[in-house]
Amino acid sequence: MNQVLSQEEVDALLQSMVAGEIATETDRGPGEAAVPAFDFTSQERLIRGRMPALEVINEHFARAFRVSLSTNLRRTVDIQTGLVQMLKFAEFFQSLTLPASLHIFQMTPLRGQCLLAVDSQLVFALVECFLGGRGQTRFRMEGRDFTAIERRLINKVAVLAVQDLEKAWGPVHPLSMNISRVEINPLLVGIAAPHDLMVITQFQVEMEQAGGVLTLCLPHATLEPIKAKLHSGFQSEQLEPDRLWSSRISEQLREVAVNLVVELASTHLPARDILDLGVGDIITFNKKVSDPLMARVEGVPKLVGHAGLAGEIKAFKVQEFQPLH
Repeated sequence: MNQVLSQEEVDALLQSMVAGEIATETDRGPGEAAVPAFDFTSQERLIRGRMPALEVINEHFARAFRVSLSTNLRRTVDIQTGLVQMLKFAEFFQSLTLPASLHIFQMTPLRGQCLLAVDSQLVFALVECFLGGRGQTRFRMEGRDFTAIERRLINKVAVLAVQDLEKAWGPVHPLSMNISRVEINPLLVGIAAPHDLMVITQFQVEMEQAGGVLTLCLPHATLEPIKAKLHSGFQSEQLEPDRLWSSRISEQLREVAVNLVVELASTHLPARDILDLGVGDIITFNKKVSDPLMARVEGVPKLVGHAGLAGEIKAFKVQEFQPLH
């Protein structure tokens, strides 16, 4: 069946649309939904792409923190890095297991505050290991607060974590990190609004038969000024020098011709005396014939020695090298 309209049918269709006899896509009937308004102040937007540099930072942090924690606990600790996720601040707290030790820290010079959350299961396991246990005792977590000893020991772990995190960030963007306060109640954290986007990474900490979760929460607004570095590939600034390239440059420099001048003597004369000079006049210098001479390489004093003859050729015998200042 031929579905192509003739020219007369096309003209008739256009006239009917202009006259309003045929409804178009822009026409809305009663009860149809209107176009929703867009709030430009909201962070509810789609953030595309991964953050390869941030993922590498998290891996470096996990390796460094594994060593620090194993050294302090004197036992083997394994840390697994989770995926980087984007969640609203309110959604993050809904997924967080409470009670938890919430450590708020700053990443100077970036603005805003970040959060390091240690869940209660990991807190009790770490405390028991610090006090000589095996971390296998089961504690009742609901309805209780952390004791002063538990807070002090877990704060020590949090300080180690922030120090290792600062080192992991160094090759990408040097930062200074310091813990400003510690909270137990999530309502007192207040580092972002409920609808603000957060960059979340979870680290699974395992110690023999015990363990728990360490969560790193960074506001997306804090990372906004350096997002180009985080979305690009990781490039370490601490690269090994290219020895082959250095040797080639050194060889080329050895072949460069330089100007070497041995200055026999120098003096200062007023312009009047120079204008009065004639043939046979004698210019005196405040220097003896036996005094050493200075050799300059491209105008820089480099060698000290004496003038003489080598056969029938005028020569300069090096006595010492002039130190650089």
